[in-house]
Amino acid sequence: MEAEKGIESLILAIEMVDDYTKGHSKRVQEYSLLFGETLKRAGYPVDLDVLSTSSILHDVGKLQIPAAILQKKGRLTDEEFEVIKKHPVVGAEIAEKLNYSKDIISTIYHHHERYDGKGYPSQIAGENIPFLSRVITVCDTFDALTSNRSYRNALTPHQAKEIILENMGTQFDPSFEPYFRQVYPSLEEIALNKSEVQIAPTLFSEKYGS
Repeated sequence: MEAEKGIESLILAIEMVDDYTKGHSKRVQEYSLLFGETLKRAGYPVDLDVLSTSSILHDVGKLQIPAAILQKKGRLTDEEFEVIKKHPVVGAEIAEKLNYSKDIISTIYHHHERYDGKGYPSQIAGENIPFLSRVITVCDTFDALTSNRSYRNALTPHQAKEIILENMGTQFDPSFEPYFRQVYPSLEEIALNKSEVQIAPTLFSEKYGS
């Protein structure tokens, strides 16, 4: 219970910095668990506890990004984007200070890497990217595309699906494609409703490195 309260407090703090991301972390967690369960049934090595905590905290590093940048309407300058790109590193540092496990820290650190090596912060590629980071990347992108942001309106779930499928093999792990297609109807339902999603209640055994 205390672990859940601590996570709730962190998510509330993130959303106070950037109102446009309200509900984003919780939805990414729900999408990630649905996708992770699908992959696990297919034989992939998915630790749902690590995935649950990593996905809900993936953007915790935005706590140290200026609100003026997070809420800016219009295109970011190159300098502002460089600041945004620091949030996975900062998030991993926060997770380390809070004594989360190494797997959670690494997953948060690498959640903006791309399969083709053109992501950040480490520009690693393919299977060198932690597996759960690759899962969260898909779900983070799906929610970002289907949500209103300060610089654009939300896309439809179908439009978001097509963009993700088009980028399999470049931004996303191409082996995920059939499983993303499989789980998509569940993701679409959540995206269309945008109802308040609750933090998964029982998946916190990886909390504080235990």
